[in-house]
Amino acid sequence: TASGYANSTVVEATYTIYEPITIAEARALDNDEYGCGEGTVTFIDNRNVYVQDITAGIVLFLNNNTVPSTLAIGDNVRAYGKRAAYNGLAELSNINGGNINEFIVLSSNNPLPLAVKTIAEINNDYSGSNMLQSTRVKIVDAIIGAINTSGNTPITQDDNSLNIYRIPNVEGMIQGDRVTVTGIIGCYNAVQ
Repeated sequence: TASGYANSTVVEATYTIYEPITIAEARALDNDEYGCGEGTVTFIDNRNVYVQDITAGIVLFLNNNTVPSTLAIGDNVRAYGKRAAYNGLAELSNINGGNINEFIVLSSNNPLPLAVKTIAEINNDYSGSNMLQSTRVKIVDAIIGAINTSGNTPITQDDNSLNIYRIPNVEGMIQGDRVTVTGIIGCYNAVQ
């Protein structure tokens, strides 16, 4: 209180503070259940923002025209959204990227998480827990198949194979070359 002033009206408010859960916990939510996740942005595809922490990766599906123009790969973000699945892709959706109560950039220029995996490990995960979905991975010493920059390009390692979706045009790379691939595991067990 300050002398010479009348007391103000007492005001009450209720606040809900959402504590962030791990991305693995967000993936485990039931569809239509809300959760608050936090992770590093590894890929941005229009309204789909791929994030990853040490437990897993997930897509944040932001509402139309709400993706912050300054959002960048390497940003650490917190998002509050509804657990959903789109064509098998786990996501937190219904996120207003312009509302700091639903989406906020916590820091920038963070190192990107990277899991070194074999094709066999990725295929086994896809047929099991599917926890590598939306995770940034590195595959070392694979053999590239017929290159298709607008569709799927197969890669093999031992007796295992998977597809790279929209591989970039790399000068001098030809079918049969040994390659190291870094990308994001998508919903159809293809690397983007």
